[in-house]
Amino acid sequence: MTMKHSLPLAAMAALLALAGCGSETSTTVDTANDAESAELNAANVATPMPLMIKAQKIYRCKDNSVAYVDFMTDDMTANLRTEKDGKANVLKAAAAGEAFEADGVKLAGNGEEVTITLPGKGAQSCHTK
Repeated sequence: MTMKHSLPLAAMAALLALAGCGSETSTTVDTANDAESAELNAANVATPMPLMIKAQKIYRCKDNSVAYVDFMTDDMTANLRTEKDGKANVLKAAAAGEAFEADGVKLAGNGEEVTITLPGKGAQSCHTK
């Protein structure tokens, strides 16, 4: 064999010999019944998507005030604002079709006519503009 061919073969042999050096053995641990593993698996479950707006409506109420309502896709959540860029009151219904309520605020209905009850104002009829 010529020197030209033996040098690459010798280098390859040296690399193969070094490849085995310093390698660690891996250990597999069964964590099927481990409480920590169960927590990690629960955390890896896909998180549900946030609610989306199904309909946005603007209502004119009997006292001439305006209400801005976002009805959400779950049919059990509505966001009510009394000012266009104001903070929303997040209202929840016990079941689809029932009144949305939270913190003394109530919204009954989701169509062209609704009844809105605000603290200190009482219930009043409102209709879309």
